[in-house]
Amino acid sequence: MSSLAILLVLISAVLHVSWNLLSKKNSPSAAFFLIANAASVVVLAPVILIGYRDVVSQMPPAIWPLLMVSGICLAIYFCGIGGAYRHGDISLSYPIARGLPILCVALISTLRGGELTALGITGMILIAIGALLIPIHSFRSVHLRSYFNRGIAYVLLAVVGTTGYTVVDSDGMHMFAAALPPEHGMMTLAIVYVFFEMLIGSACLGGVVLCSKAERLRFMRSMHTAIHIPIIAGLILTVAYGLILAAMLHVRDVSYIAAFRQVSIPLGAVAGVVLLKEHAYRAKLIGVAAIFAGLLLVKLG
Repeated sequence: MSSLAILLVLISAVLHVSWNLLSKKNSPSAAFFLIANAASVVVLAPVILIGYRDVVSQMPPAIWPLLMVSGICLAIYFCGIGGAYRHGDISLSYPIARGLPILCVALISTLRGGELTALGITGMILIAIGALLIPIHSFRSVHLRSYFNRGIAYVLLAVVGTTGYTVVDSDGMHMFAAALPPEHGMMTLAIVYVFFEMLIGSACLGGVVLCSKAERLRFMRSMHTAIHIPIIAGLILTVAYGLILAAMLHVRDVSYIAAFRQVSIPLGAVAGVVLLKEHAYRAKLIGVAAIFAGLLLVKLG
């Protein structure tokens, strides 16, 4: 990786942790992420509908069902991560929500005919061990309630959402690339694809807000008192992903970016402990380190 690519990925990782911290500090919910997502869609809309309208016009009809599923999974992720942050520490929720989907995607890929290397298998074992260690407060007193609580349930919902849109996006992007002329770069396709995924995700989050009295109240509260916070979070989210796309133009193998961006996992855990004064249990720190190491092995294996 070039120095520029490393710098871009590092900035993106810091921004990714930043919008998660901003969300955590403001009791995130479907309403919060609806506003955040909608802000990103509004910012990207002129770029997509004016600058890339030729690409949009060539989108294959078969891609829309995939985008629908992906958008639903994105909404599930935001509902899950919002609930996880309301009921648990970010230093617990963030590493698991970032790490377990890689394990799930690798398993699904294997079931679909992919091959696992020895490094990949070792990495998956480390990720699983890390995910089991993070919720433990003490090695001397391990209780089932460490795993069976509302915060962990929401984290697992976020994992399901992330796994879903990751698998579907892979198929969707391959279909998109195959349907368009080769002069369109992958970065252009990714921006257009993500825009529609976020648009559909926003519509799904809007449905959740409309169907829930509690979410409607949260939405109205955000609109009248602190609408700038979810908007800022949404814009940071968009910039963070844009930097990853830009970094892809400066490497020969994007797998290095996928591996290196996992630096956000220890950053997220440290930020929760240092900035939000969350407890730094020994098991939690060891678990975070295990997930980080496991992800690197899976990505590079």
